[in-house]
Amino acid sequence: MDGLSIASTSIRMDKAGRYCLNDLHQAAGGEQRHRPKYWLENQQTQDLVAEIEKGGITPIASKQRIGTYVIKQLAIAYATWVSPAFYLRVINAYEASTHRTDDWRRQRHVAASSHKIQAAMLQTVRAAQGKETEPHHYMNEAKLINWVVTGKFAGRDRDQMTMAELDLVGRLEGLNIMLLGQGIPYEDRKQRLMDLAASHRALPGTAGQTGGMRLVTEIQRAPDTKKAHPKASPIASISRIDDTSTAAQRHRMLQALRFGPVSTMYARRHLNIMMPGARIKELREAGHLIDTRLQAMTDDQGRKHPRVAIYTLRIASSTPEAA
Repeated sequence: MDGLSIASTSIRMDKAGRYCLNDLHQAAGGEQRHRPKYWLENQQTQDLVAEIEKGGITPIASKQRIGTYVIKQLAIAYATWVSPAFYLRVINAYEASTHRTDDWRRQRHVAASSHKIQAAMLQTVRAAQGKETEPHHYMNEAKLINWVVTGKFAGRDRDQMTMAELDLVGRLEGLNIMLLGQGIPYEDRKQRLMDLAASHRALPGTAGQTGGMRLVTEIQRAPDTKKAHPKASPIASISRIDDTSTAAQRHRMLQALRFGPVSTMYARRHLNIMMPGARIKELREAGHLIDTRLQAMTDDQGRKHPRVAIYTLRIASSTPEAA
């Protein structure tokens, strides 16, 4: 029941994964008759504890001035003793917590995949320039992402990140992959990543909607490079930001949508898409299912815009001509 919350009460856990009975008592209403002490004195409770202890498990731990902590089975037994209604609330909270854990694991996998692609992209770009990629080069990219997320240019254990943080990391690495492939300088990439993070945090209900990125076998080179490294791996194919053709703008819009919601404000400023609404219409006609919602936003000059269109890609068309 990691992260368990009942009736706006957070249930604390100790290092062994046991749950605080005192918190459960408060969540149940805090009535005197439901004090954990009375339940622990119950003969049926003592029999249950003895049965659990036969398996070499320590089901109860009392900590002075902190409370009494019990394993999950006893937490559920206590809820049953309080009332059928409270039992159902605890069970529902447990199931919700389990679903959140599954979602976190999926988001962790997405972030791990984007990290690997980012490393491959970095190696590809440097190899195409005739440069070797050392471990500190990979670390610098990882620290850049962490800095945008946490404000600290340092390593971060992703197993300790929240699902929202992992979602943002996946989106940032996706954008960084695109920018690396375009040869965008470090400081410019840094600013664009910051802009994406700010836009992402301003959008409600976007956690867990990390998109994917399709790779194609195309090597991009710096203008002064004669040939690509023979071991260079595939990198993402994206049109140049300064390409103002309709097809290129449409392609940039689709690639951005694969990473998350895109506002008309962001499309004009960062993607150089002059008529975002027209490009969205063309993508819909090509078979992409794209949602639109309106939201008040503030631009870089502090001007408020009451109705800014924000587009979200729900289902991408699988037909080649729609790419």
